[in-house]
Formats: sequence, structure tokens, C-alpha cells
Amino acid sequence: MERSRARIRRKHQPAGNQRLGGLEQLETRSLLSGLSVLPTPTADFESIQWRGHAVEARVDHWVGRLAVSQLGNAAGAKAAAGSPVLVEPLAVRHPDWHAASLGNGFFSLTTPGAARYAVLDWAAHTKAVARLEPDLAIRTASWPNDPLVSSQWNLQNIGQYAATVGNDINAAQAWSMTTGSRNVVVAVIDSGIDITHPDLAANIWTNPGDDSGNAVDDDKNGYQNDTHGWNFVDNNNQVSDGYGHGTHVAGIIGAVGNNGIGVTGISWQVSLMALKVQDSRGVGYTSSIIKAINYVTMMRRDRGINIVAVNASWEAAAGFSVVVQEAIRAEGDAGVTFVAAAGNQASNNDAIPHYPGNYRLPNVIAVAALSTTNTLASMSNYGGTTVDLAAPGSLIQSTFPGGTYGILSGTSMAAPQVTGVVALLAAVKPGITVAEVRAAILGTTTPVASLAGKVAAGGRLNAGAALASLGIVSPTPVPVPATPLPQPPASWVQAVGRIAVTANTAISTSVGNSVMVLRGVSAADVHLRATIATRATVGQAVGLVARYGGPGDTNMYLGRLVKRPAGFAAEIWRNVGGAWKLLAARAAPRGGGLLGFDVVGSSLTLSFNGRTLLQVRDNAITRSGSVGVRITGAGNRFDTFVAT
Repeated sequence: MERSRARIRRKHQPAGNQRLGGLEQLETRSLLSGLSVLPTPTADFESIQWRGHAVEARVDHWVGRLAVSQLGNAAGAKAAAGSPVLVEPLAVRHPDWHAASLGNGFFSLTTPGAARYAVLDWAAHTKAVARLEPDLAIRTASWPNDPLVSSQWNLQNIGQYAATVGNDINAAQAWSMTTGSRNVVVAVIDSGIDITHPDLAANIWTNPGDDSGNAVDDDKNGYQNDTHGWNFVDNNNQVSDGYGHGTHVAGIIGAVGNNGIGVTGISWQVSLMALKVQDSRGVGYTSSIIKAINYVTMMRRDRGINIVAVNASWEAAAGFSVVVQEAIRAEGDAGVTFVAAAGNQASNNDAIPHYPGNYRLPNVIAVAALSTTNTLASMSNYGGTTVDLAAPGSLIQSTFPGGTYGILSGTSMAAPQVTGVVALLAAVKPGITVAEVRAAILGTTTPVASLAGKVAAGGRLNAGAALASLGIVSPTPVPVPATPLPQPPASWVQAVGRIAVTANTAISTSVGNSVMVLRGVSAADVHLRATIATRATVGQAVGLVARYGGPGDTNMYLGRLVKRPAGFAAEIWRNVGGAWKLLAARAAPRGGGLLGFDVVGSSLTLSFNGRTLLQVRDNAITRSGSVGVRITGAGNRFDTFVAT
């Protein structure tokens, strides 16, 4: 028998050492407003039909408004003035009903055991009641407060990285139905996971059957102290990630959502099982892959662990393996969906197979990568019959080891987005089958003309539509956090030139220099972030300013990307009293992405897409000043500005 030592290649295209260090959260100001976090209701509630919609309402509880004309002169005057008004005029005579004031002429009503029609009939015949409706349950806001979520264009695309607006996975609709459950387990077969990462730790799976504090295989599954998974490279329980790829994949699937730090995963709550099959070089072997797949099958089938999906963002260089195929088939028979990256050779998988995506098994979903412009990413494999669908895969922001964050591109980043949606489907429908998962995801893609003939479904992953296909109904319109940018001077002050603020972006209209600063914000130490797009015209630039001293460019630090004759350059400048001095410069990538400028004490750091480009020290400007943007040339733009 031929021995198999197939080397595993990672399926991503790193854009340099793109890591963004964690920031101490101070005061945050953003161009795009988010939704407030609302408390999860603790009272019992039920699903009812109200005004033609399925809603969740508190059992036997109502809210309403009094008819001011029925309150009498004194009470009516109080209500009109916004003062608290008692609810005696309701004359609630039912012995078990109780009314209470909510202030300003509003009231609550409890009606234990009463039929809804009886309560509504009572209200219709009570002159003091102007309005009455169920006490609706309020869910946690369906957009997270994580500071880097604005750079995750795959979740909500508002034009970041010069992207096509709306080209995303419709996460907002999905999150209005569920944000996931830690009862759902997803296995990440990769290079391990940084299980101590502050944005992942709460979502790391813990084996309920094995006590990590002893040296005993408590659940007798053959793996001693497999507390959070297993290391199939070194055959131990140390699943830490020495390469970075697995941690990035894990964050896309399930970084903790709405915890006020870093990014958010597609499933805010999930249990991530770390199965390490690649070493610190990103190299693994078929033998490790088979053991990891079989571990998943055994833990679900024999130990009752609710593993619903495997993420496989890797490729077997040796190609087809009957043994691997049979292991994946057995996993599917046990009820596990296997999500695979299509590969990064820009080739047709129909003609040149790439595995594991090309295993034509009922539980395998192969995923191509989309670019920010809603076209097939340049590196992505495709296949009209062998690749199932596409998901965003370029410039994807996620977690890195050591508590950091960064951006990677590739089908490795597209596959975990599908895996994250599988986790959401399993959260709203416990016991969902592999066939139901496949139908929900592939039957609801958003059609994309350029994908016709390139992927079997002909479209892009649509998380909201996939969940809705199960009959899950959002009781209210889908919240969209990207409200129009505030017009100056409400939040912004136009200092120099002209920057026009439109629906989702701010564009310079002056051929010279324009400066706009955030009203009421003055700081010495600050971390600035904004997505930018710079036109390819020599001399044009987009930059972030700190310690700005007023019109005329008197005192400021400026970190910018500028077009030079030989390409783009990253530069850090200082202006004191109108005199400019270049502090540092180097070649930079093309100008479209996440620009960062950190000014802390005398340290100035310029980054792009999470990669540090320049770092210098300068103490010429020590006092506090305004923060904002500086644009040179008409037509350049920025959005999602954040200052912390």
C-alpha cells in the first residue's frame, strides 16, 4: 500500500505581516452610528401574531396610553406638560388585573390568564384608553459594539476598502434572528487556536467529560485531557497556534460578539473546538487530517458532543485520497457538515480537482472567494459543478495569536463564513440535518452575474436568507447600523477646503488640501482608524491628523498615503506654525483599505490594513489638539472614521 504523506497547504494570501495590536478603549467617536445595546428580557414571553407580524410578547402584559380628554383638567394638564399621571381613570374593575403608571400619560396593564381578545374588547369599550398593545419583548441589539466591526466589510459592506456597497453576507438580518449558541460546537481543523485570545476565550469549547486537572482519560475516548481539542501534530492537548492561520479562521467563525473589543464572528456565541493538524510552518500530513476527522465523528456519534460543522481551510497537495474521502463520508453520516476552501490557484476545479473541496459528498460544501468589488477574487479557484458558492475572501479582518488582529485574503477566509452560518442555523434549529443545512445555504444565495458558471449556486452567501428559509421570522425591520454620515457642523468641523459628506462616505471636492475635524474632541494621545480610497493621480493623498491646532495647518501630526510617480508612499509629517517637516517615509501598497495612525506620547505609528508601515518618535507637539482627516485632491474619500 502506498504511504500517504500529503503536505497540507494553507489557503490564504497574506498581505505582509498584517497584525493590528489591541487598543485600550477610551472614548470612541465614529462617523457611522451603531445601535444601543438593549437588555435581554427576563420575563416569560410568547410568540403571537400582532398587526400581521409574528412577534414575541410578554405573557399577560400590555402597555398603553391614556386618552387625555378623559383625564380631567388637572390630569390632562399634567399629561400635556409631560408630568407623571396616575391611572385611576382606567377604572380597572377585574379583581386580578392591575394597572400602573409609566409616566406622561402612559400605563402598563397585567391581565393574568385573560384571553387577548377579552383584553382588547375591554380597551375598546373604555373611554380612558387611547392605545393598547402587547408588551413586546426586546432582544439584544442586532449589531455588535466591537470597535473593529466597521472594517469587516464581509458582514456589512458600506464601501470599505473601495468595495461595492451592499456586497456582504447580510449578517444584520441573520443576527436579528439569532446571534448563536454555545451549545453548538464547530471543529476548526487547522494550525490550532490561540485559546487565550480575549476575543475567542469565551467561545472556546471545553470537553464536559474530561477533567483537565488530572492525568486521566476521564471520558475514555483515547485522548487524555483533551480539554479544548487535540494537537494531532505532537499528539498532546496543547492546541495553541504557532502559525496564526487557525486563529484567524476561528475569529471569522466565532469571535465573541458585542463584547466591546476587537472584531465579531459570524456566530457571536459558539463553541470552537481546536484540532491542530499543522505545525508552526503551516505544514501538516494526511495522517493527522484523518485522525482529526475521525475524532470529530467519534465525539459526536459516541460522546454526544453537538459538533455541527468542520472548517477545512487547507488543501492536500497530493490530491485525491480514498481514505480521507471515506473519513469525511463517515463524518457526514454522523451529522457533520464539512466546509472546505476551494483553493487559491485561480484555476477551474472542474478541470483540475483540488481536495478536500472536490470530494463530491453530500456533507461537503466547497467555497470560492469574492473580492470587495463583488467579483471572483483573483486568486480564487472556481468550478461550475465542483465549487458550491462564494463568500467574501479578500481583506478579511479577524483575530491573530497574542491578542492581536489582522487582515488576510484567500478562500481560507471565505470558507469559515459559511461555517459560521452553519453554526447559526444549528442554533435556531437544534438537530438540523446535513441535508437541511445544505439546502438552506445553497438555496438562498444572492445571485451574482459574474459567478454564473463559476460556482454551482451562482451566487454569494446570504446568512439572513438562509436562516429565514427555516421559517425564522424577524419581528421588526432588519436594523442597519450604517446611518448616513453626520453633516458638518453637527459632528464635524470643516477647517480647510471642502469635504462633501454623502450617504455612506466623505469625498473631497477641493483640488487642493481639505481638513475636517471631529467637533469637541481634543486629545494628546489617540488611535485613529478610517477606511480610505486614494485616486491614482500623482500628489493626491488621504491622511489622518492628530493634535490639530486650527485652520492654516498650524500644528498637527499627519499620517497619510500619497501617490508618487513611482507608486504609493506612506508618510508621517509634522507641521508647526505652518512649517512642514517629513519625519518618515517608505513605499506603500495601493491606496484602498484601513489606514491607522497612533499618536501616543512621542511615538507616531502609521499602519495600513493592520500592517505597521512607519514608526518614529517626535516631541515637537506635546499639547492636545483636534483629530480628523486631511485629503489632497478631489475625488478621494474616507469612511468609518474612529478615534479612541
